Amino acid sequence: MEGVGLRVEKETLKVGEICDGAELKLKVVKVSGDGGPVVAFTSSIHGIEVNGFEVMRRLYQAVLDGGLTGTLIFAPMVNPLAVAMRSVVTPLDSMNLNRVFPGRAGGTLTERIAHALSKYLADSGVEYLVDFHGGGYCCESAPHAAIVDVGDEELLEKAYGMAKAAGFKYAAVLRRAELEEELRLKATLDASFMRRGVPSILADFGSWGYQERYIEEVVRGLINMLKSLGALKGDVEGKPNPIVVERLWIRANRGGMFYPEVKLLDEVPEGGVLGRVIDPHFEEVEVVHSLMRGVTLLIRNYPPVFTGEEIAMLGVARSGIHEQGL
Repeated sequence: MEGVGLRVEKETLKVGEICDGAELKLKVVKVSGDGGPVVAFTSSIHGIEVNGFEVMRRLYQAVLDGGLTGTLIFAPMVNPLAVAMRSVVTPLDSMNLNRVFPGRAGGTLTERIAHALSKYLADSGVEYLVDFHGGGYCCESAPHAAIVDVGDEELLEKAYGMAKAAGFKYAAVLRRAELEEELRLKATLDASFMRRGVPSILADFGSWGYQERYIEEVVRGLINMLKSLGALKGDVEGKPNPIVVERLWIRANRGGMFYPEVKLLDEVPEGGVLGRVIDPHFEEVEVVHSLMRGVTLLIRNYPPVFTGEEIAMLGVARSGIHEQGL
């Protein structure tokens, strides 16, 4: 049952065709109230990170019960080909969709997906953006927000405010210097909309499939965020400032099976043991140490690992806005 005064539009964006002529389409749901801001939610850019689909479904059901003043856009399955094949990349051209935004109208299939979504969101007047991700098949991520710093302090503050209202304990800020070093990260969906002046956060949590222990917490937080933005009626619950951290990826130097010795959100000292790698001769070939003091925001839970593969991601407190100690 639709709420009184709400308008629900279920739209289909045509991207292109596959080899048998079947159309590749993106399905979008737009729920409009009256006069409030336009907030977009996107998920499944990577086909093995689908927690956001269920978060959006519950948000959609919640706003149909009433109280919506703004407009919410839900794009729950941005890369249906990757979802179908349980893949990070788009199977037909092997490109990472979250490295090609805003895409190209005449580009590869992946670039056309990025273009179709970017154009739709921009034409819809999006004012805030939340993009959902997770640890995928091999890792589990503790709920946290990631924010790209594009050099606009006011914009960064607004995105930080979104993360705060949503109740994230940690906000991983990707600094401009890191962007310059990793040019590919400039082409993520959230980064591309931050460059358009749209406050955007990447909401990262969970792993393969749905984890109820995270989903309901994230839904409650996002409802509070929508209230804080004026998109949903109701009292805003005060939340503490998220601890601002920078990301530090820890990678294996040897191949084998990884045995973690820390849990998510553990505080680890510099040099602390994160886990061990055991090879097929049952020999311990590597003890994986933390390079800096930090908190584990992501940990590998799929044992097979090869040289250079991610073991963990630490949140490391650095100087910057709203910094709090670990």
